[in-house]
Amino acid sequence: MQQTRNDPLDRERVRHGEHVIEHLMRRAGFGAGQDEIDDYMELGLTAAVRQLLDYESVPDDVDSLIGTPGYVATTSNGAFSPRTVINDSRQRWLFRMVHSDRPLQEKMTLFWHNHFATGYTKIAGALGATEATRYLAAKPSEDPARVTGQIEMLRAMEPYYRVWGKYDGRGLVIRSEERVEFHPDGKIVNVVPVASLAEAISFANVATQTVGLYPPERKAELRDALASAGVQRVVTLGSALGPGPGLPHDGFYPLQRFVRWVTDEGPTGSEEL
Repeated sequence: MQQTRNDPLDRERVRHGEHVIEHLMRRAGFGAGQDEIDDYMELGLTAAVRQLLDYESVPDDVDSLIGTPGYVATTSNGAFSPRTVINDSRQRWLFRMVHSDRPLQEKMTLFWHNHFATGYTKIAGALGATEATRYLAAKPSEDPARVTGQIEMLRAMEPYYRVWGKYDGRGLVIRSEERVEFHPDGKIVNVVPVASLAEAISFANVATQTVGLYPPERKAELRDALASAGVQRVVTLGSALGPGPGLPHDGFYPLQRFVRWVTDEGPTGSEEL
């Protein structure tokens, strides 16, 4: 017998489908309103999961909606400046969590921010409010002038500093007697000579994820001291990008945060007592 939309069985199927989508959006985002649930219901579960995972195929224009009536309101003393004012930066992030069409991207941003990032109050005193906000809010590719200016200044300070390459993404090496003050990312390498490998341990801390050693026979004598300094990985030089499957990341298993363990304890009634 053909079912219609008004049949109890059909309504129950719709409710079940909504519950599945609601659960998916709680796990892969921050929940969803009824309009979003209806849209994902139309896609179907498989297509909905595919769209959440392939978020780069979804337009990322949510920032253009800030200040638009009908969306979460923001407040600011002056022009809204999320790149330089920390309160505006926080509001922008919350706005994106609520209104983004890429909920999984925002969920993973929050997840990794909680793991990697430092706190604003920890660096604002040293860097100043504006620079601390820029440090936390801007991607390196969006704010290259700060690093580029420091690199060019180091070029003018030979022989105390030697710089090879350009800040163009192809690679750059800086040799100095002390560490540079900025974070050398984006294919930038800072080489600091030391008298011994043991002396190099003083440069390691909890922010040092991976240390490559050569020759590999030296790992056994140095790994305990490196671990005590806060290092999470000790590898043979040149193999930092090849971690084996199933190994921890940054000293723990990140995906375990998505797992909720349920235990069934005690007799079930079928065991012999």
